[in-house]
Amino acid sequence: MQRQIVAVLLSILIADIAIAQQKNVVFIVVDDMKTVAGHLSEQPGSFLQTVYPDPAVRQQVVSVLTPNMDALAARGVSFSQCLCPSPLCNGSRTAVMTGLSPVITEFTSNNVNFRDSGRIELREAVTLPENLKDNGYYSLGIGKIYHHPDGPFTDAGRSWTDWIDAGIGTNGPVNFAEYYIPGSVFKFGANEFPVAEHWDYRNSDLIAKLIEGETVTRNDNDYTLPQGQPFFLACGIYRPHHPIYAPQEMVDLFDRTDMTGIDEAYLQLVTDDRDDLSARGLGHAPQGHFGALVSRGGVEGWRDLIKHYLACVAFADRCVGRIIEAVENSPHADDTIIVLWSDHGWALGEKRHLKKSAFWVESDSMLVISDPDIPRSAGAICRRPVSLMDIYPTIHSRCGVAAPPEVTGNDLTPLLRFPWFPGNLPGAPPIAVLNRDEFAMDTRRYRLIRYDEGDYELYSRHADPYYRNNLVGNPFYDKILAELLIELDEQVGD
Repeated sequence: MQRQIVAVLLSILIADIAIAQQKNVVFIVVDDMKTVAGHLSEQPGSFLQTVYPDPAVRQQVVSVLTPNMDALAARGVSFSQCLCPSPLCNGSRTAVMTGLSPVITEFTSNNVNFRDSGRIELREAVTLPENLKDNGYYSLGIGKIYHHPDGPFTDAGRSWTDWIDAGIGTNGPVNFAEYYIPGSVFKFGANEFPVAEHWDYRNSDLIAKLIEGETVTRNDNDYTLPQGQPFFLACGIYRPHHPIYAPQEMVDLFDRTDMTGIDEAYLQLVTDDRDDLSARGLGHAPQGHFGALVSRGGVEGWRDLIKHYLACVAFADRCVGRIIEAVENSPHADDTIIVLWSDHGWALGEKRHLKKSAFWVESDSMLVISDPDIPRSAGAICRRPVSLMDIYPTIHSRCGVAAPPEVTGNDLTPLLRFPWFPGNLPGAPPIAVLNRDEFAMDTRRYRLIRYDEGDYELYSRHADPYYRNNLVGNPFYDKILAELLIELDEQVGD
């Protein structure tokens, strides 16, 4: 049986090589979006199941939350267990765009431009759009692709044929939400501008019009897709990054009274869930912001923040939908790959944490890849552990372009063709880096977390999808922990 499986996989790969060509790529990144897309709502560990335990209510919410992302997933493969390279914007985005893992570069800071890094491999890195550009592609970017949307963080002189400076996020006067805490970093509220008048949507619309064959003007410059040249178009969508502001029409889609799973019992659960965290784990989950929120508004204040976060996700979905619609209705529909990803997730009260910068399941990224050459897997959800590091080699493989030899990550083409493949695939397990000596590693069964002061956490990915039971200290798992620590050391050094 195993030989038959291998034979099938080899035939798929041979066919894949035969059709490799310079396809177009539409590249969409959403900022700070946890795995709350509707098509993932019934997956183990879904935050939507926590918030909306009634399946009927949950499906009503899903229908208005991310219909466009869900439609894209129905035409491609969604990876429900995607580890971010680093649970901070700059570390994750730099790793994805350069193809260089922070395991190698030790680059996780939000404060430094990777081109100004002390590491020569980052200063001289050939980015994903740069390598495609050097191999005949027209590359254009807009919005938040790298950590900051302006200045040198755009990498305008290297990555892009054309870079378009633009605003990001939402705009217009904000009406703060009922439970917003003045002076808090977590501002949340709504504004009256319609969706189409906000920067994220305007940037998405510009990309869409280019795909549709229009000449667009921004900042007194005209842009048109060159004829007969493959393209790489990147659009960065800032929401749901804080401040958590959404158009009022998106906020009105959600009702706090539907969030019956966010109650006093769940508040106690997330409080108790801290009891078995390691000392360093507790340090990465400060309670200050969450404590201030519930002190001011209790469960209702918590629900109010979640409501506005979901409204921002719904707004991001409408931006994504504009681009998808353009691809579908253009002459490029049959030769354009769409890659949709989020740089990392975001905690919304789990473990009393309101932030990123942690290694638990809340930090996981969304990843959807739609390739018209692989229709047989349309709508599949792959639960194999993967990483955002796999984006660079996968795009190059699908486009028939050689990636630089220093690029890390695994080509996901086998999983695009056979998402349910039962055997072991080549490549190292996905690893995330928070600080220089702090790592998370996913295997098919476990997530291991190793902090820099010798603290460890171990979670069963399938038996405990919310990561509520730290298995360190359980004698039954001592041998497994030791084996995983050896495997991690082999990848990152001890």
